[in-house]
Amino acid sequence: MASTWMTRCLQALLLLLALLLVPRGGDGAAVFSGYTFKGPGEAEALPSQYIRTHARPMFYRDCRVSGTVDFVFGNGIAVIQRSTLATLPLAPGQTGSVTAQGRKDPNQNTGFSIHNCVVEAKYPTYLGRPWKPFSRVVVMESYLGAGVRARGWLEWAGDAGLATLFYGEYRNFGPGAGVAGRVKWPGYHVIMDPVWASHFTVRRFIDGLTWLPSAGVTFTADLIKK
Repeated sequence: MASTWMTRCLQALLLLLALLLVPRGGDGAAVFSGYTFKGPGEAEALPSQYIRTHARPMFYRDCRVSGTVDFVFGNGIAVIQRSTLATLPLAPGQTGSVTAQGRKDPNQNTGFSIHNCVVEAKYPTYLGRPWKPFSRVVVMESYLGAGVRARGWLEWAGDAGLATLFYGEYRNFGPGAGVAGRVKWPGYHVIMDPVWASHFTVRRFIDGLTWLPSAGVTFTADLIKK
């Protein structure tokens, strides 16, 4: 337990240091382009350097993020675009998961949009689990590797949050992208309508057209295929 606490403290410190160096948009928004966030098991990696999001809008592009459990986490609003999310070998007794989004209230404008990414699931994993009751994650137009479990998503504790979360998938592809065996939770959605999916684009989810151009970073404002 102490080791876990120290790891989380280290994650927070590393992110705060990184935020001092990255380009900024308006209102303190942050951009990470071409960064590598390394988890345990990769060369020259400090323990568990995952993504931890904050309340300010955040945009990740052409990054590589790797880890085992909940390696994209927090109650922030973020679009992760054209990046690789890579699973690492699990310790005995661990269950892999990519995201743990912590939206506590339905009125909070937070959540994760994973767009045009690669979930490089060489080791078994779930796309996410609900850290808080209104957890919100959408994965769209992304490649999902074979290690993504057929159920797709994992409970946090029993049925907590399963009716109030919002998890969605839109036009993903690859061996782990099949939705026939996905969870049947009230809050899980296979998104078929591009208009609905467009709510989770850079343009609409993080209002990116108002601040990303000033950061000088390449981005895709809308869906790849409408």
